[in-house]
Amino acid sequence: MAVADTRAVISNRARSLSICVHCARDFVAPVSFEPVGRDRWWMFLRCGQCGVSREVTVSNAEAERYDDELIGATRTIANAAQEAERSRFAAETDAFVAALRHGAIDAADFAR
Repeated sequence: MAVADTRAVISNRARSLSICVHCARDFVAPVSFEPVGRDRWWMFLRCGQCGVSREVTVSNAEAERYDDELIGATRTIANAAQEAERSRFAAETDAFVAALRHGAIDAADFAR
């Protein structure tokens, strides 16, 4: 990829508010935001990866696209957390069942 091509890719990625203008990672989150008139939004954004922050003023359409990206990212994180919880629970259940089968614990261990 030529240098000009690389710049075009970075430039296209930087157009997404979720992409950091410094490290190019997609960890940019809104810190603060408020409407500016009826058709624009002011936002203070911060990258969770490198800490670089910036202020932007965007159209309603851009703000809505960013909101959709944030909703998608939140959904991805929630799904990953649920899967991690399921895996942890399955491992704990397997360990408990193995302990019961091997006589390491019994009902008396749970008596008060």
